[in-house]
Amino acid sequence: MVLTTTVIINGLLFYYILFVHQRYIRKLEILAYWCLASILFQNISAILYLTFHMFILSEVKSYNWADALNRSVLCPLLVVWFLNLYTRTSKTKIKLILIIVFLNILCGVEWVSDWIGLFEHKNWQLWWSYAIKLSVLLLLIGFMKLNRRIFYREGRSNEFYI
Repeated sequence: MVLTTTVIINGLLFYYILFVHQRYIRKLEILAYWCLASILFQNISAILYLTFHMFILSEVKSYNWADALNRSVLCPLLVVWFLNLYTRTSKTKIKLILIIVFLNILCGVEWVSDWIGLFEHKNWQLWWSYAIKLSVLLLLIGFMKLNRRIFYREGRSNEFYI
């Protein structure tokens, strides 16, 4: 039941972000940001689980699949959505509000996953979740700015070249 619900939520969010919501970033950028976010979330989880033993995974295999789906689809989709909205605005105050909102959403996904039993935090401080997610968001903002500086000509934001 949990896996089915996770698949439905991930599918609906995937459909909304890629096909309904107005995009301000190109498909190639979406792929690059999604892949990097997925790698970051997977590697951070692996380090915290395997090296530091900060997570205890569920004994139920469908819960493990749901957790893997959240880390490889849901969280990167939320980051892509965040970056899409981030590129749309030019005001610093709105950008800070976006960072705070999506930081709370990403940490909420993590703690809801803990609450429904996908995994369990062990010796974990709440602020660590916020620090890790903030680091990921800031790293991806930096990657996006670097990517756009390299691949877009100055003064011609609609032209993409290699």
